[in-house]
Amino acid sequence: MDPLSALSLASNIIQIVDFSSRIVSRGYELYNSADGRTEEHAMLDNAAENLSRLYEDLNSCLKSNSRKLTQADQQLLELSARSKVVVDELRQALDKAKVMADDRKWQSVYQALRTIRTDKQISTLAGQLGEIRKQVDTAILISLRYVQKVSFKTRH
Repeated sequence: MDPLSALSLASNIIQIVDFSSRIVSRGYELYNSADGRTEEHAMLDNAAENLSRLYEDLNSCLKSNSRKLTQADQQLLELSARSKVVVDELRQALDKAKVMADDRKWQSVYQALRTIRTDKQISTLAGQLGEIRKQVDTAILISLRYVQKVSFKTRH
């Protein structure tokens, strides 16, 4: 066997072993988890839930405010709506990756294969939430600056 073929074969074997070890590791984690999901997915689900509640509070605060909404406030409302859509998609993807069956041994292996496939989607959605959060931070700073400016003018 020529060296290039041997290197190619060794590379393929390493990829198969790596993929198999990730499946076994993920399946083991899913099998031993209390709620049928990985620790990372549980943390993402909790973060998505918290973010959803915070945006609901922000929405109600902005809508109940007596002053005219600024452009930053309008942007916050739009970002809140976008985040709700992304959070819903993220939670659906996380639910797909959850082990739900009674036969957890085999279901864990099957779900491990599915979660490896859905990890890219979950990562993309988590990244989108991160970008929305950055935009929200900026809009909140602008909104606070406007409120501070208005309150300073009314005092003087």
